[in-house]
Amino acid sequence: RLRGGPYDHHRLLIAAPLFHMNGLGTLKFALAAGATVVLLPQFETPRYIEAIERFGCTWLTAVPPMLAMMFRERALLDGTDVSSVTAIRMGSAPVSERLRAQIKEAFPNARVLNVYGTTEAGPVVFGPDPQGRPKPDAALGWPQPGVELKLVEGELWQRTPAVMLGYLNDPERTAAVLTPDGWYKSGDVFRRDEAGCYWFVGRTDDMFVSGGENIYPSDV
Repeated sequence: RLRGGPYDHHRLLIAAPLFHMNGLGTLKFALAAGATVVLLPQFETPRYIEAIERFGCTWLTAVPPMLAMMFRERALLDGTDVSSVTAIRMGSAPVSERLRAQIKEAFPNARVLNVYGTTEAGPVVFGPDPQGRPKPDAALGWPQPGVELKLVEGELWQRTPAVMLGYLNDPERTAAVLTPDGWYKSGDVFRRDEAGCYWFVGRTDDMFVSGGENIYPSDV
C-alpha cells in the first residue's frame, strides 16, 4: 500500500464484476490511491450488507439496482452499523429520486456521487463545472478536460484518450459503435441543460414508444 495520499484511509467495497468498468475502474483507483479493497466474489445482498460493518467499509461502489436490493433487506440493514460509510459512488443506470432519498436516509454520513463511464471509452467522462456552478444531485456534470462529447439524436457520443480500438474478433459490432474519426456511440440517451450540464435519461435499448412518445424505464 502507498501512504500519505488523500484517499489512503478508505476501505472500498467492490462486488461488481471486474470485467466491466464500474468494478475495474474502482479497483484501479484504490490501488493507485493506496486504499484498502474489500472484494466480494459476487453480489449477494446479505453478504454485501454484512461486509460493510465487518470490514468497516467507508466507500461503496455499485449500480443503482444493487442498492435498491439492499432496501429489500430492511431488517438486516437497520441492524447493521453503516456509520463508517462516507462515500457512495453509483453509475451505469439512472438513479430515481426515491432511491436517492432512501440512500441518504440509510447512510446519513455519506456523500452520494452519481457518475458515468463506459468500458469502451473510459471510466469517468464528467466532472465539475469549469465555471464553478454547483451540480444538481441527479445530474452527471460537465465534460472532463480532454473529453469530447456530443448528442446525436439524444445519444451520447464520446471521443476520449481511452476509447477502445475495438471488440475482440468482432469487426461488425466494432464498426457499429466506432466512427472512423474516433467517436464512440454509447447507446445511452442524455439531455444537456442550458448550463451545459449533462443528465442521463436511459438506454436506447430500453426505450419503448407509447402514444407516439419515447418512454424510458426511469420515466415510469
